[in-house]
Amino acid sequence: RELVMKQKQLQIIMTRLTSKPIEVKERTVEGSKTLYGSVSTRIICEAVSRQLNIKLPESRLLLNEPIKELGTFRVPLMLASPAATNAPDSAAPANNAFMTIVVKDVDEKPAASEA
Repeated sequence: RELVMKQKQLQIIMTRLTSKPIEVKERTVEGSKTLYGSVSTRIICEAVSRQLNIKLPESRLLLNEPIKELGTFRVPLMLASPAATNAPDSAAPANNAFMTIVVKDVDEKPAASEA
């Protein structure tokens, strides 16, 4: 019975993580889409916490390398523990689950705001 509850909670969390894009704002090199730094799993998890009120461990994001430019990115999620999948080093996304990360320039101004 407890396992069924955990599976339902996991499904609810998964739905919230995959249904709405997470917005991250970072500084860019002037005149380009390249970020000064990069967007790491830590930064994504902090954004998830602020925007969805979900504490997501960094280990649950399968980000091969930090994001280094503006744009929209799909990041695979691993919400099931490797022990639950019976695979010792399973790093496959849970049911092909991906969350959408939108990286925007922190200084981006709305197009209609110029006078």
